[in-house]
Amino acid sequence: MAPKVLITGANGYIASVTVSHFLSHGWHVRGTVRSAKSSAGLVSALQPYVDSGALEFAIVPDITLPGAFNAAVSGVDAIVHMASPVSLSFTDPDPVIHTAVQGTQTVLRSAFDFITGQRIFYGNAVNQLNSTQSYLQQEQVTLKSQENTLIGADLTKAATDLTRATTAHDAALAAAAKILPTSLLDYLK
Repeated sequence: MAPKVLITGANGYIASVTVSHFLSHGWHVRGTVRSAKSSAGLVSALQPYVDSGALEFAIVPDITLPGAFNAAVSGVDAIVHMASPVSLSFTDPDPVIHTAVQGTQTVLRSAFDFITGQRIFYGNAVNQLNSTQSYLQQEQVTLKSQENTLIGADLTKAATDLTRATTAHDAALAAAAKILPTSLLDYLK
């Protein structure tokens, strides 16, 4: 059986493209929406997937309520959390930030409570690469400090280790650069 992913906020602009991408790669998708009416555009655009049972929807009217995602996470293999409040006219960011944070905590709590044997990843490739870069910079500082304080240290080994770490980071950046444009072009089709 095909793996199933839960995509929260499935009717959002980016999330709807993500739904289509997963479906086109053989996944089954359960998308959350605030109401049945808000799924109408996706149902219309992706009717063959709905008819085959590959695309289904779970109604989650308020993402901040404890347990809001409990039923939605049941039986899924992965979760892509994309639901977040969007407003082009807000003047106070606090309610939007509060809802985004609470919604993320709610879906994570449901995932921890109802999914077993899975890992949860939060973030994106850019954040991961930035984290790696920060780590490598700290390692470089540590190596330089050790170079200055240790007599007889194996500087060749330290330099080799740093070069390997930097090469791995550069390779990850190059891979991300190749993947990202391809993915963006796929979404424009």
